[in-house]
Amino acid sequence: MWGGEAVLHDGVEIGEVRSAGYAHTLGGAVALCNVHAEVKIDKAFVENQNFEIDTAGLGSAANAYLRTPYDPTASRARLSFIYC
Repeated sequence: MWGGEAVLHDGVEIGEVRSAGYAHTLGGAVALCNVHAEVKIDKAFVENQNFEIDTAGLGSAANAYLRTPYDPTASRARLSFIYC
């Protein structure tokens, strides 16, 4: 993702990716999205709906979060840190 991709909810465009990048400690792409919906977007809406990101015509399943995804133990980190 680069930004500008469509955010889909049940196949209908409801927003767009505003910023994106790769989160090495999470093992995947992350994006900040701007969405609009006919109903209030709250915790229940985010947790119980299906979202996709349309990248070059291909829909990729997306997990929505109200808080920033975080790997507190760095269990998915691919680098080893050595302190001397």
